[in-house]
Amino acid sequence: MNMQIAAFFRMVAAMTPTLLGAAGAAWASPAPSDNPAMVGGWDVGHQTMRASSAGERDPNPALVGFWGVGKGGSHDRHSNPTLVGFWGVNAQNAAAGPARGNNPALVGTWAFSGDSDGDGVLDEQDHCANTPRGAVVDSQGCPVDSDGDAVPDGIDQCANTPRGAKVDAKGCTMDSDGDGVVDGIDQCGSTPKGAKVDARGCPVDSDGDGIPDGVDQCADTARGAKVDAKGCPKDSDGDGVPDGIDQCADTPKGAKIDAKGCPITPKEAELLDTGTLRLQQVYFDSREATLKPESYPALDEVGQILTKWPQLKLEVGGHTDNRAGDAFNKDLSQKRAQAVLDYLVQKFSGINRSQFTVVGYGESQPLTSNGTDAGRAQNRRVEFKVLNREVLKK
Repeated sequence: MNMQIAAFFRMVAAMTPTLLGAAGAAWASPAPSDNPAMVGGWDVGHQTMRASSAGERDPNPALVGFWGVGKGGSHDRHSNPTLVGFWGVNAQNAAAGPARGNNPALVGTWAFSGDSDGDGVLDEQDHCANTPRGAVVDSQGCPVDSDGDAVPDGIDQCANTPRGAKVDAKGCTMDSDGDGVVDGIDQCGSTPKGAKVDARGCPVDSDGDGIPDGVDQCADTARGAKVDAKGCPKDSDGDGVPDGIDQCADTPKGAKIDAKGCPITPKEAELLDTGTLRLQQVYFDSREATLKPESYPALDEVGQILTKWPQLKLEVGGHTDNRAGDAFNKDLSQKRAQAVLDYLVQKFSGINRSQFTVVGYGESQPLTSNGTDAGRAQNRRVEFKVLNREVLKK
């Protein structure tokens, strides 16, 4: 063991500008310029290194195999068990030296190797060769990647990358479609510029018209309406009902239409404009509430209109002229209004009785004077009054 320690100190001495003779070597090293075996600043006597047998090692106690450097071909090393390539650096064609066990001068405890990848961990201890320059490594020489983006710390210029995000060579996230959600997390590539997106990077379309918020210039588009590239409804016939909802294309200009975009009758226009349907062509037997058949056409038109508006709440009001007494007329008008409603409910399945209330006004609300037959005929009527007119505006 003492011999091995002595050999180590001779090795340390070799790390000065003169390799031999600095630590009590038996002979002085020739000048580096005279020594073709000198490699990297380690002066080694070329005469000894050219020795042909191990016996010629004895005159040179300084050559113990730690820093043996062969100047020529591999045969020079093999001829000298002291010069073992395992520990040394050969100048040219180094072949593997003999095993350490064959050379008592090789002390394995003090084996010095290089740091090939320059990460600060010697090759013998480095578990991760070829570490990129500048990477932070652990005690085993393996790169540290704190945010798990596959770009090691020290090279990574963007710390705390979200898990799953794709990054560039600098470790910074990429956002190919520029929507603010990085690639790898973004589940909707090619998002249009300016579109609002959710946490997954997918466009938000609040009104469901196919144009994402942020690009859509017409919010709250009605469901089913066709829109242009700006998200605004198209209305090919200009009737105010957008294509896709409009069930009657090519409506004439200026025509009154219903919610479906179809032209309406004058009576339906009256309902939409005034919220009231007034029928004077409803006929009863005198002083009775029995409908005459000639009343049916007018009532059927009303029935067809009201089936389109199942959301309406309506009052059916009966009115009389001033003949007979007030109490009689009020009771009669109530019965006649009820008879009209019964006819509509029986005739039209789309009309629900719960939509209606029935009121008899008698002679209390005349439209004109009861002094003439024409006036009295005008005052005898049935009116449908919408109670929730806001529905008609939708």
